[in-house]
Parts: sequence; C-alpha cells; structure tokens
Amino acid sequence: MHPSELPGEFEKLLSSLPAPKSRRVNTALLTGAAVLLLVGSLSLYSTETSVDATHSMVEHVAFSLQAIPHVGQDAAARSIQLTTERDGRLVSGGALIVGNGDVVVTTLPIDRRDTVTGSTFQTPRMPVTWLGFDRHLGLTFLHLPHLLRTTTIAGHNAVESVLVISPYFAASSKTPRFAYATTVLSDPRRTTNDGIVSYLTATSPAQLHGLPGSFAIGDSGDVVAMLGENGQWITAEYISRVAAAWLAAPNCHARLGISGVPAEGGGVVVTAVPPGPSFNKLEPGDIITALNEKSVDTMDGIVTELYATAGHTSMVVQFLRDQQPSFVVVQLACLS
Repeated sequence: MHPSELPGEFEKLLSSLPAPKSRRVNTALLTGAAVLLLVGSLSLYSTETSVDATHSMVEHVAFSLQAIPHVGQDAAARSIQLTTERDGRLVSGGALIVGNGDVVVTTLPIDRRDTVTGSTFQTPRMPVTWLGFDRHLGLTFLHLPHLLRTTTIAGHNAVESVLVISPYFAASSKTPRFAYATTVLSDPRRTTNDGIVSYLTATSPAQLHGLPGSFAIGDSGDVVAMLGENGQWITAEYISRVAAAWLAAPNCHARLGISGVPAEGGGVVVTAVPPGPSFNKLEPGDIITALNEKSVDTMDGIVTELYATAGHTSMVVQFLRDQQPSFVVVQLACLS
C-alpha cells in the first residue's frame, strides 16, 4: 500500500465544509493521520455528546409503521433494526438492505462473536450472520437468512430538511420502534420536535437510545444518510457504493499506486509511481484528470473514488502528458 492512498478527505460526498489541500508527508505520519481523516472528513456535523432527554421526546416515538411520518414510512419498511448483545448489554441501531436484498450494512461496530438479531415490521427477530467489518469507515456487513426489499437511497443537499428516524431497542417490543424528528444534517440544533440532538445522544433505552444506524430521509422518501458511531453523517449513496465494492472484493478497496498533488488549472500531478499497479503506465509529471470519466482535482478525490471501487478491477485513467491528452487502463491492486 502506498501511503498516498490511505483514506483521506472523501470530498464532495457530504459536507459543504472546505477540504484541506493534499500534502506529501512522511509515510509513518500519513499512515496514522490519513485513516483518521477518512472518518472525520465524511462528516456533515458532529452531534453533541451529552444532552439531557426531555419528557417531550416520548411524543415522537413510533410504535408502528403507520405512526412514522408519511415521508419516512417506505424507508422504515425497507430498513432493518439490528440488536446485538455485547458485554452483557444490548446495543441497537439500523441498517441499510443492499445487494440482492440478502445483505445489510450498518454503522454499528459489530464483532463476529456478537449474537445479532434483525427485525423489520414484516419479519421480526430473524438471525443475521456476520460477514465482515470495514475498519476505515466503520461499516459492518451482515447476511440475511432470506431476501428482503432493498433500501431505496438518494442524493441530498446538506442544508435541506430531512426526517431522521432512530431505531432503538425496547425489550417489550417484537417489532422496531423509532424515535424521529425533523432537522437539517449540516446542523442538528436547527430542528423541530424539540431537538434531534436529544434523540441521537440519548444513552439508554429509557431515553430513547439510538445513535449509530439512524437514518436521514429526504423529501423523496429515500434514505440520504446514516449516522456513524462517531456522531457524523455518511451519505447513503457513498455507503452503497462502498458496500458494492466490499461485496465484490471483501477487504480489498482499490489502490492505484501513485502519489500526487493538485495541479494548477485542475487535475492531479503525479509525483511518484513506485512498483505497483501504475508502474510503467503513469510517470511523474503526468496530470491525472479523470478516473473512469469522473473528474478529479485532488489526491483526496482520487482516494475517495478508489475506496468505492473494488480491488483487482480495471480503471481507465485519463491524463495529460506533455500537455497531450491520453489514457491508460490500470489493473488495480488492494488497499490494505
């Protein structure tokens, strides 16, 4: 793995916050820092860590699908609530149904040793099987015992209003329960229904527990983002792309094998091509302009695209050499 391809700023996915410029740094420092950037850069807004629950929160709990605001009903029906026992306590959250309808992906960090149960409004308490964990984004993949309808997702503008539904565990309930509120992802404090921060930072079932796996639903009724374990939002579109790449090549996100810096006027200037996928195909001084026809302007943008691409697949790299446009097909390696 070349240090330049450790996950960095996944730009243009979530936030209107400016992305820092790529920098070439010492390999040891980059290895540690870039992984941290991967998680942090996918944020729209980090929720507060401690907010007292209020009695008014009880008014915004749905005990049935029909009790959820109409715009969120289809998304709730096409999602699954996971409950896992960990260290003698129950942890609960939501998951997107992806693939052919037999795989779910969640931001809950679930261990292979955990006993996990999945529930929907139609199929309560089904066993699910651990498939793997993506340590960079904090995503867990699990297998369902039978096919379900996949979750519909859509893109979203961070300043547009969303309905957030937060699955939480209740021992007396055989079907999922959801706390819900309306907010904007860029600032959870701007909210109706007495404070989405209270919903999403509660720490026990009595306070409507629900952190990772909360869904943000747009006006279309589709899921647009999920809340991660670190209290930051990740777009559903990107989760879906990463899941597809992971399922195609588990634990093998794509690696191009170059380092670079932003070029004046756009693109990325290749600064080094060590032995690997791009060796003898790209050269220092080449300006990469697009990957599979998707324009890139920073090394972080390249990493973002590669992370949602399965390793051992082919990628068309468009570039300028001596100001002349060209392209090359690179057989990608694995980011480890």
